[in-house]
Amino acid sequence: MAAQQNDISIEEELIGIGTRRLQRSTQRFIGSAIRAGISIVNIPINILPEGPRDVVVATERRVVSVTASLVRSVATGLEESMPKKE
Repeated sequence: MAAQQNDISIEEELIGIGTRRLQRSTQRFIGSAIRAGISIVNIPINILPEGPRDVVVATERRVVSVTASLVRSVATGLEESMPKKE
């Protein structure tokens, strides 16, 4: 019986490791996609004179920061609402 319990905990540990890897990979992918989108958006912004460009870039950074914060909050809320395995 003890061997079965040990096997189950190893399986659960492996599932947990896989879940964390998937989570990190997903975060990296989303971050890369966002950076690529920002680069595309920045093409016409780079044509602007320096003063207006600085204002647009500062605003863009703030929007990205707030969006990332919102996504983190939603993800945390979803994670907390998921039933925990015992």
